[in-house]
This record gives sequence, structure tokens and C-alpha cells, in this order.
Amino acid sequence: MEMGLLLIAVIGGAVIVLVGGLVLVLTTGRKKKFDPDAGLDEDLSQYPPAPKAGTHRLKFEGQPVRMRLVVLASGKIVELNSDMAEGLLQSIVHGLGEVADLDKPRIKVWPPQLSMVGFAPTFFRHIGRPEPSGQPSKWILVAGPAKVGGRAMLVGMALTANEPSTRGNVNMRQEDWADKFRIQIVE
Repeated sequence: MEMGLLLIAVIGGAVIVLVGGLVLVLTTGRKKKFDPDAGLDEDLSQYPPAPKAGTHRLKFEGQPVRMRLVVLASGKIVELNSDMAEGLLQSIVHGLGEVADLDKPRIKVWPPQLSMVGFAPTFFRHIGRPEPSGQPSKWILVAGPAKVGGRAMLVGMALTANEPSTRGNVNMRQEDWADKFRIQIVE
């Protein structure tokens, strides 16, 4: 009889442990997968207009534009923060930091990117223009590596122009920034 009670107690204990383990697994759920693209989406239709033009005016390929969004990222794990934006932009093209100070774009710092080449397509995929793809837009998106000091940074910008165009997305190379951007100083 004692053996029977002992067996029932052991089986009962095992059942309690199994049920408790099952409840624990079901209530804690599975770990969420890491999503490197989480939080990167921007809807440009929700952006406010640029403030009144300042003394430093930006032109992209000869077209007057205003800077509304700047995204910074590194190709490796490098500490970046939004306070660094003006200085980094100034290093890329002289005067670009002053334009950012006057145009007041949103500054976003993205996590380090796995690929220098993949940054621009990722930027274009996550930054949504109000117009359907292929339609004229006042928005021009530029993205790619830019030389800052002795190393490359990844930079993406959303620019607004006065006139809609089909310019769309522009993949930048390190050497393109100084060729495509001009700063005009107006007193």
C-alpha cells in the first residue's frame, strides 16, 4: 500500500511539474525576432513645411531645395547621435551644416548598416513620398556613402524642391556630394 501511495505521489508531482512548465512556456511566449528595419519608416506627407529660407540656400544639381530629413548611419558600430549631424554634414560639403541649422530637418540616426551598398535601397524603401512611384514629386531622396574625415559615413536626405520633378531617388557615391550640392549665401 505504501508503495502505491508513493507511486501516486511521484506521478502527481510529475504531472504538476509538466503542467507548470507548459503554463510557463505558453505565458512567456517565444522570443520576438530581431527586426533591423523596425522604426525606420518615415512618411514625408506628415512633415511640416520648411521654415523661412535663411542665408545659406541649398541647390541639388542646380535646383533649389530645402533639407527636410537627414538620416545618419555607420557601416560599423560607431557611436552616432543627432547632435553630431551639423558637424558631419559640414565635413561632407562646406556649408551643409549651416543649411541644416537653418532648414531644421528631422535628424534620424539609424543603427549600423550591414552593407554600404545596401544603405541607399534601404533608405529609399523606408522613406515614403506622398505621390505614387513614378509620379512627379517635390521630394528628392538622396542616399549613399559620404566621406567624413578619413572614413565613410552613410547619409540619406529627403529634399523638397519648389517644382515637382521625376528626379526621384538618387544613389550617391562618396565623390558625388561635393559635385551635386552647392550652397549659395544670400545676405
